[in-house]
Amino acid sequence: MDPSEDPALFASLQSVIGSKINYKLAEDIDNLILILDAVIDWGENVEYQFQPTEEHMDAYNETLDGLKNLRTHFNDNKDEISQKREQNKN
Repeated sequence: MDPSEDPALFASLQSVIGSKINYKLAEDIDNLILILDAVIDWGENVEYQFQPTEEHMDAYNETLDGLKNLRTHFNDNKDEISQKREQNKN
């Protein structure tokens, strides 16, 4: 894949709105965890047509592992994250 195409577009999109989306999602950590569960479930059960899963299993496993680690982080640190957000509001 040409790095100046899709990866560059995604990086630009993430740079512009990624932090805003992530901040909004973390307003309700329990809901964020449910969203991550749904994304993980979808990722484990959908056969991708653009980039077949069987041919790119390492990349898919790496992505799913990252999502699972993120879910664990939010689940294990709910109270701390919520407290920091409340402190930043004031």
